[in-house]
Amino acid sequence: MFALALLAATLGGPSAPSDPPAEDRARAATLAGQAQALAAAGDVAAAIARLEEAAAAAPGWAELKVNLAALRSRSADYAGAIRDAAAALAIDPSLDGARYNLGIAQLKAGDGAAAAATLARYAGQPSPAAVQAALGLALAALERHAESAPALQAAIETGAPDPALMLALIRALEAAGDAARAAQWRDRLLREAPGSAAALLIEGDGLDRGSDWAGAEAAYRRAVAADPRLPGAHYSVGLTSYKRRRYDEAARAFREELALQGAFAPALRYLALLELDRGRPSEAVPLLERLSVLAPRDQTVWRELGRAYLEAGRAPEAVTALRRAVERSPDDPNGHFLLGRALRAVGREAEGAEAMRNATRLNQRIREELQEKVSGSPPPR
Repeated sequence: MFALALLAATLGGPSAPSDPPAEDRARAATLAGQAQALAAAGDVAAAIARLEEAAAAAPGWAELKVNLAALRSRSADYAGAIRDAAAALAIDPSLDGARYNLGIAQLKAGDGAAAAATLARYAGQPSPAAVQAALGLALAALERHAESAPALQAAIETGAPDPALMLALIRALEAAGDAARAAQWRDRLLREAPGSAAALLIEGDGLDRGSDWAGAEAAYRRAVAADPRLPGAHYSVGLTSYKRRRYDEAARAFREELALQGAFAPALRYLALLELDRGRPSEAVPLLERLSVLAPRDQTVWRELGRAYLEAGRAPEAVTALRRAVERSPDDPNGHFLLGRALRAVGREAEGAEAMRNATRLNQRIREELQEKVSGSPPPR
């Protein structure tokens, strides 16, 4: 997986509204230098402790907090890295390094939605490769593929041509409908990193397109074995298991993906649908609630959330979700049908009957349009 390293800051003067005494500034600078030496020697825990002392001595020195965020990230303390980067921004909102580190730490903590929001201002703007990579991966996890692809390409072209980033770019271009550029990058990945985990996923994608789901799953599992943290690898295993009706294995793989990327929308969607299909709506509800926050404009999310509420016996909440679904897609008969059921479940019979009539009318229109398409002539009136 691409190494999203947090960025150390260049230490300037303390930036608090009221500077600490000169002796405290000097002590903080000495401690920061010691921390840098300890980190260079590989003793990250000691470096963090020394830098915490420095930050306590000069609490308004924002760059100390940026560097502390970078060290916490090295120790996989992403919550601490987020806290320190946010604290640096609170002192100096113009400090790009703090915002870079905040977004990267949010992504590494599995919160792609927060990372995308934090780093949105750097889309199309000159910034470090790690920042563009984090932005691109966060947008890809949210299925915002057309926005994801430029950031991922910028990261590759300004940094190392990492196979994981090339894989993410290929999938983003494919999802955005740019097959020609996806093929160019696919050829480059296979040429430059033929034995990588990313190349194995590409191999699996080709087999999946040919409906060789067993072969695709085998390739995806080899990719997971080669790099268990590769974004999208567990999801790919889950999707082929789902297609092969091996639902327990699919659910396990989707959950493994979500353990790495808590805001990975495709895994949330398929896991929720799987739980609904298995008659476990209460398990599906929190997944779909999370997805509705990530993709509030997607009517299918609201429709499935309404269905889950309805099947879980939570009819009033189902009415609210399904009204949002039909507002976003008024021509979807399934949304109207489910809304009718939900309205009847809360005793609103007349409104429920009207929603059912809308569903029937829309289904009839779909049948007529299909008949016209097949026959080449409109149906008799």
